[in-house]
Amino acid sequence: MNNTIGRQDEHLQLKPKQKEIIDLLVRFRYLTIQQIQILVNHKSKERIRLWLNDLVDNHVLFRFFEKKFGSKPSAYCLDYGSIGYLKSFDSNNASTHWVYFEKNHSDNFRTHCMFLCNLYLSLRSLAMRNNTELLFMTQTELKKYPKLIQLHPDAFFYITDQDDKKYPYFLEVFETRMIRLLCRRFYKYLNYYNSHHWQRRTESPFPVVIFVCPDAYIKKRIHTFIQKQLKVDSPSFYLTTKKDMQDSGLCGEVLDKVKRE
Repeated sequence: MNNTIGRQDEHLQLKPKQKEIIDLLVRFRYLTIQQIQILVNHKSKERIRLWLNDLVDNHVLFRFFEKKFGSKPSAYCLDYGSIGYLKSFDSNNASTHWVYFEKNHSDNFRTHCMFLCNLYLSLRSLAMRNNTELLFMTQTELKKYPKLIQLHPDAFFYITDQDDKKYPYFLEVFETRMIRLLCRRFYKYLNYYNSHHWQRRTESPFPVVIFVCPDAYIKKRIHTFIQKQLKVDSPSFYLTTKKDMQDSGLCGEVLDKVKRE
């Protein structure tokens, strides 16, 4: 690959799978090689490693790597050398303004993004087993629809069953244990629902809201709070924990619906 690949005014000479990897990192921001291998559906991890090393060497990707026993798997994000490729299909540069800062985010934020990818993969597997269709949009992708989805959730997805009925969901993963922040987020969804902004612009029902809590204690606290606030006409809220999601994936068995008192 040309050594001038990092220049923003050059069109990158990329293999199809390398382009796919870049597109995935636009969606999910940070990924491990294991996640990339599943997402691109390629049987050879060594081949993927060669593609990734090539992209890292040319500053298209940045690799987070720990040289110690028991360290976390290497994570990848976009680097400045990807901007030329991104601009080739995004004339408004909506996907490029944050690329320069990707490698400076915290470890917690990187872990958060990779956790969301795992949730997507579990949902995708569930949809395949149930012969349903999944559409999953990350926060980055949702920026294309600012007039419709105003709350910037971690993800929006809907499942279409075999009768062509769509079930939409908002997904929020909380890292904080500060209850007041979760309560504030709940009120934003409640106000969004009461504004009828979504209902006036779509033919589908208001999405179910899924809160993924950092632990069981926080889940119990926010469950009690939401339960007291719900009215007859309120959106549906489901709660779970990060551990339950890590153990079982995003599935109905780990979701606890908040019912009005």
